[in-house]
Amino acid sequence: MVIEINDAGGFHWPGQFNRLQRWLAAEPVDLPVVVFINGWHHNASPNDSNFTDFEEFLGKVEAKAGTPVRGLYVGWRGDSYDTPLAWEPSDFLTVGIERTPR
Repeated sequence: MVIEINDAGGFHWPGQFNRLQRWLAAEPVDLPVVVFINGWHHNASPNDSNFTDFEEFLGKVEAKAGTPVRGLYVGWRGDSYDTPLAWEPSDFLTVGIERTPR
């Protein structure tokens, strides 16, 4: 399950909260849930390295535990676009800036 959070701390897409509630209530409800919140310079893109590493980690947890687990990937849309490498230092200018909800 993937959800995306916006700058205001709410769900980015309409209906994500309801989708998350349905997912949590789905059978079997007794499976462990592993939650991962992406790091800085990452997002919820399926080819983001945080995302692919999380999927790999879930596979290892399932293999070790011998039981399925459910994974919840929480992505923040703060780095939704790949910035050219030369522009990456500009991201540091945003540290400490209070973001206003839109």
